[in-house]
Amino acid sequence: MKLETSKIEKLRLFFEEDTIPSDFTETFSSFSSLKGIHNNLYKIGYMLHKNFQYRKVYPTLIDGTVSDSGNVTVSVSDADYCELLNEWLNNKKNKYINERSICEENRQLWEEHIERFWEPIRKYVDNSFLCNRDTTPYICSASPDLKNALSVGFALLGTCLISFFFLYK
Repeated sequence: MKLETSKIEKLRLFFEEDTIPSDFTETFSSFSSLKGIHNNLYKIGYMLHKNFQYRKVYPTLIDGTVSDSGNVTVSVSDADYCELLNEWLNNKKNKYINERSICEENRQLWEEHIERFWEPIRKYVDNSFLCNRDTTPYICSASPDLKNALSVGFALLGTCLISFFFLYK
């Protein structure tokens, strides 16, 4: 079942909430070394932890539907939540890696501190939530659009130089 757009937008807003879980630094002490040096990476790490931790809370905040038995019914499946969580993290990844001109260093930091901790965070928060990381590969190089523009530009420059050479010889 696909989620309604309004639910997707609400989940995305919840994902962006900037709250540090109380057990984050004790449990994942390696993230403490990032604080003050790589603040954005530190922030993404604790937001990922929070988004795993609040997996059962967010859908209830969106729906707020209570059945006759008093149970809250949730219309956001684990698969939908996992897909949105992966999408959110992939967007964060692209933004972080492109943040500064040191793409390769940012990519390595991302792999070391975020990708490596997806599974430990997931297991710590809720081992029954089966959500595999669906990462997008990122290669630091010139974009295809830039390559095309440069190719066309050099071809035109070469054509102009050859034309001038023959015209003014």
